[in-house]
Formats: sequence, C-alpha cells, structure tokens
Amino acid sequence: METNEEYVKSLIFMTRTYEGITKQITAAKLRTLSLAPGKNLKHDSTISEMESLKGKIDRRIGKELVFYPIWNEWLKDVPGIGNTTAGKLIILYYFKLSAICKDCGTELEKKEGTFFCPTCMKSVKGEGNLIHKVCVKDFPRISSWWHYMGRHNVEHCPDCRKALADGVCPKCKKQIEEPIFLMPKRQTGVQSSWSTPGRAVGHTIRESFNKQKPDHLYKAYYLREKAKYADRHADWTKGHCHNVAWNNTVKLFLSHFWQVARTLDGKEMTLPYIVNKNPAHNLIAPYYYEGEIAKAA
Repeated sequence: METNEEYVKSLIFMTRTYEGITKQITAAKLRTLSLAPGKNLKHDSTISEMESLKGKIDRRIGKELVFYPIWNEWLKDVPGIGNTTAGKLIILYYFKLSAICKDCGTELEKKEGTFFCPTCMKSVKGEGNLIHKVCVKDFPRISSWWHYMGRHNVEHCPDCRKALADGVCPKCKKQIEEPIFLMPKRQTGVQSSWSTPGRAVGHTIRESFNKQKPDHLYKAYYLREKAKYADRHADWTKGHCHNVAWNNTVKLFLSHFWQVARTLDGKEMTLPYIVNKNPAHNLIAPYYYEGEIAKAA
C-alpha cells in the first residue's frame, strides 16, 4: 500500500490523543465521585467538555481514514467498527514507528537500557526527544497477524496456569506432560512477542460487536459458536463458553481484515493451517465485503 508519512503520523497522533483523553475522562470521573459522592456526572461541565473534545477527535480520525482503501472498501460498512477502532487496526497492521539517529538517520538499536546508533557508535541518551520514521509492516501469514494481536495460544501449567518455558513450569518447577493452551499474558522481565495495544483493540471489537443485534453477522457467528461449545462441553461454565466463542469471533474478524488487506494490496494469500490440514474447514469470506476475495493458497 502506498503511504504518505505525514498522513500516517497524523493518524497515529490522533488515535493516541484519543486514547489519552479517554484515560483522562475516566480519571476525572473517578476523582469527581471520590470528592463528591452521589454527584450526577452527566451535568458536570468539565467532563462534558472533555467528552465533546473526544467526539471531535473521533470525527477528525474519520477524515484521516479516507486515505486508506481498506476503510473505504470494507471497514466503514462493518457495523460496530468506528473511526478510532479502524484507525488503530490500520496502524497495527500496516505501520510502526522506528527511532532514528538525528545525525545520520540510521535506525537506532536498543542497548543497555537506551537507544544506540550503530553508525555513529554512540548513545542518544540526553539528546532530547527521539525522531521517528514510519516503517511498513507485512504479515505474509494469517497466523503471524493473530500472533501479533495476542490471539495465539501457548502452553500453560494446568495447576497454576503459568506459561511454560521449554515445557517446564516456572512456579511448580516441574516438567508438564499434558499442558493446557491459553492466550499469553505479559510477564515481568520478559519481552512479549505480541502487541499489548493489539490485544486491547481485540477487546474493544468484542465489546462493540456484543452490543449489536443478533442479526449482526459477527454477533450471529458468536451466538453459533457459544451454542456449539455449550453442546459439546457440558463441563464448561457459561463464562468459559462465552469467552472462547468471543475469542473465535475476534479471530474471524481479524482474519477477514487480513484477507481484505492483502486482496486490496495485490498480495498473495496463504490458507490458514487448519484449512490446509483439513479441507472440511471452509474458509469464511469476509462479512460485509462485496469485493472479490482470492482463495488460492
């Protein structure tokens, strides 16, 4: 996809500003309730002004999205996907900001807790704010996109639910022969291989789809998945069925995002592993999309 660095940085700025004002509104509401219990927040002028600013930022993001084909061709027609959520998805899928050296423009490396320029052979610590350039990302396989968004499963200990390291539980200090598979969690002192903002966007999509009517295509898929797991696993709780069904629904939406993005970009698509392994698993075409999806592996 052809990009204009100025437009990309503007979209990143607006989405991060939106996140910042959202956190400020939440903090202001909690602070108000703490200092004035029982106060009606709907009539608080300061919070109302902050909410109004948040709405203006969201509409501004909508104006930025017209530069991205995936918004014009698909996302704007998906009920429940608003401007800000679409902007975050586009940034997560297509772009990343890389810090560069102010003197030579070389991409900086993380070294000993600071950024280091391999060309100038110096640390940039103390030189003020970093300068960034926009780099384009690519996810050639759908599994890599799911992994980046934190929607993959890793081995966990069935007793303490800790992620295993080479098959060994770090808490129980024993080899686990029959691990359980759960979504990964952040661990202290361990660099995550997935995006925390990506996981958060997945939760936002889940909550947004959950508010839709039952005839909403992704909500209907969730309801079918929930009924399927409730029927197959009588020992599962309702909450377990609910969470697994929503995880599958979010992964389906992300797979549709990947399919549409690669189609619009004219890139080759590989079939998901489960479809290659068992052709009985049909590839579901993106909902609310009228364009042609290539299904060649």
